[in-house]
Amino acid sequence: MTNENINIRKAVLEDYDAVCRIMNQVQKLHVQWRPDIYKSTSDVMSKDFFQDAVSKELFYVAEINSIITGVLGLEFRHIESPLHVTREVLFIDSMAVDEAYRGKGIGHTFFSKLKEIAMKKNCDGIELQVNVKKQYASAGNLNTRISIHQKYSTNKMGFGNTLSTIPKTEIRDILAKQMMDDVLVVPKEYGMFCCRKD
Repeated sequence: MTNENINIRKAVLEDYDAVCRIMNQVQKLHVQWRPDIYKSTSDVMSKDFFQDAVSKELFYVAEINSIITGVLGLEFRHIESPLHVTREVLFIDSMAVDEAYRGKGIGHTFFSKLKEIAMKKNCDGIELQVNVKKQYASAGNLNTRISIHQKYSTNKMGFGNTLSTIPKTEIRDILAKQMMDDVLVVPKEYGMFCCRKD
């Protein structure tokens, strides 16, 4: 299947059950990968939270033949401080694809939509956090159409602000695996990577 069969649109309140179904799949992955942090739950997102995000146009869904197959949660961040260059950033809070539809180009289509949104909103960049897992290291090369650059990676132990560098090739491998599966798991405990519009 090619991505011309995929429709990306703003989420509406009626999408709540389908969005929760997909987010529950992601939560199960979180629990499987990091049981020291995540726990099983049937309530991954309250209806009030979803309603608020929909009203602010922060959720998008992917559809194939009118079936919701993916979820994209956004956040717009204004970065301004005495220590930082003032920037407007489009942050990917969550991106997930229904396990039955992975590998069909939905993740790539989401990235195209993200670039469109970032340009429309005059964002300086797109950022996301990625769950770094060793089993991704043997994956293929990242599709170069998605210009992703390492920003930093935090030490998994989490004591203090220790930073470690992950080789660029491993980052490509990690993200390539996630894009091939069309699932990006984005727990905040892991390193941050950015996708710049260049």
